[in-house]
Amino acid sequence: MVVKRKNEDGEVQSKNKQAKTASDTVSTPSTINDEEAPHGVTHSTIAGANAPDQQSDSAVDNYAQMSDKWRANSEVANGRAEEYPSVKLEGFEPPLLTRLMTMRKYSDRTRGFYYVTTMPETLRFGHDQAFDMSNFVVRGDNYPVHIWVIGRITALNFVKDDGSWPDQVYMSIHPLVKDDTRAATRITNLYSRPRQWSDLNPWGTIIANHFQKVYNSDKPAKEFTSIYDARKEMKPKKAMKQLPASTLKKGDLVCAEMRVKKRFDKKDDDIPKKDRPHTISFQLQSVFYLEEGVEPTDDDKDVCYDF
Repeated sequence: MVVKRKNEDGEVQSKNKQAKTASDTVSTPSTINDEEAPHGVTHSTIAGANAPDQQSDSAVDNYAQMSDKWRANSEVANGRAEEYPSVKLEGFEPPLLTRLMTMRKYSDRTRGFYYVTTMPETLRFGHDQAFDMSNFVVRGDNYPVHIWVIGRITALNFVKDDGSWPDQVYMSIHPLVKDDTRAATRITNLYSRPRQWSDLNPWGTIIANHFQKVYNSDKPAKEFTSIYDARKEMKPKKAMKQLPASTLKKGDLVCAEMRVKKRFDKKDDDIPKKDRPHTISFQLQSVFYLEEGVEPTDDDKDVCYDF
């Protein structure tokens, strides 16, 4: 008999030994939820399909190969372009400005990678056959979709003061554009059960986390290593330089890659999972480091007052 095993990402794989992972608990911007998951996509069970993590480079690879014409004319998924029109980003010079504008149009339905404003409303949560993706919003073949959002880091926890790794890493970012925060709110509201109708949170930030330690394991937490140097260009992840977690600091400009995940309340543990209410959290998958920022400070040592 094959026993299913949860790994630290909350995914289930077939193993002979059973282990359990803690569920992710993430603060997110307000969100819009409709019942379980919106309408539309039928899950197909594909025998012998590749495991989800074996395809993690595909979206970045596709992004890197997009032609300028495709970028300019790409259709935004599910009509989101009309709802979230292009905006003018201030304070950036080419080529970074061009890159940011291009990234904000990104939508790859085949691979299930979307900029936050282009994610369709017709996706569903996964199933638990072969790989348990029932807690994640997935594409048709039960592979979790990923969303990107660009912003500046406002809070983070990747390394403890003593240099060790926390059991759970998290990052809070303030999107450059309010439309991106609205889109994240729409996602969280729409995919919650029951559906929610929350407004933007007062800080306008998006928080994502990832557990680095297996639940009930004596082994120490692992370093979060999915941090990539994207200051010059985006390439397939295997071709990008990885940066240590200590690189990140408040004020840095990054693109966060996240999965959309159910978040349960412990008080509902006695309710069968299929009927259990849930909200939505964002599970951090990767961080693309776009530009070093200036860390906020209240020190006026170098300030020149002209009054």
